[in-house]
Amino acid sequence: MSEKSYIRKWSGVMGMTITDEETGVVRAGRLPTNAVIDDNPDVEKITGGDAYGRETNIGNNVKGFKPVLTLTYSGSTLDLYALQRGRKITRSTFDNLILPKELKIRKLTYPGAPTGKVGYGVVKDVQTSASIVADNQDVLPLIQQPYDSFSPSTDNSFAIGANFAKKFSTNLLNQITHIKVPLPAIAARTVSEESLGTQIINIIARSSDDTVTLVEVYSAQIDPSGSKLDPKADNLEIKFDLSGLGVCEPYKVYELASTVYCDN
Repeated sequence: MSEKSYIRKWSGVMGMTITDEETGVVRAGRLPTNAVIDDNPDVEKITGGDAYGRETNIGNNVKGFKPVLTLTYSGSTLDLYALQRGRKITRSTFDNLILPKELKIRKLTYPGAPTGKVGYGVVKDVQTSASIVADNQDVLPLIQQPYDSFSPSTDNSFAIGANFAKKFSTNLLNQITHIKVPLPAIAARTVSEESLGTQIINIIARSSDDTVTLVEVYSAQIDPSGSKLDPKADNLEIKFDLSGLGVCEPYKVYELASTVYCDN
């Protein structure tokens, strides 16, 4: 055995597939930064007496074996959040979505959003709510005027034009406003109420001597107990309970003699 092989160690995940058992669809997405299986064994210690009559450990009995696979990702996305919750993604058209906006008013008129940008399609004079924090620290609701006949001399007022164009009264310059405007009917992806079923997971890990190890998980159920929406998360963890129903081992590990290569 070469020295490189003698001191080899696993160095990371280089490939993984998550396959929905019901549909056979392989989930496409970026790889996790790590994949850890905690065997989570329930071990009963068997004790007896030594030559001095003291209690001592003489063996153990594995009463339970409940492995959990944890996938760690750098940052979060809608797809990872849905997977963490064990839910499917659906695409539909929604007509009741709200666009929130915080804006420091540096000019009296703002043009509408261009095609493809957030706010495009907002209807002129749609009923909108806006407020500022007044000098006395109270929240002051603003008055909405019609866009075409807007008068900037009417204090604490605003108007909404097509594609989220905006007008503000002169006294609001340099104030910070919070705006709540309805969006038009718009297509979006969302987390559905339909749960994901059993997943089949295959992992390939690389070793420091360029050999590879395959891990096969035959039946995995997503554990959503730790799910959370965190847009600034540095890391996101997705946990799977590995089922041993009908099998001797819930997962298998195979070390191959083959080494990695690059597809060009």
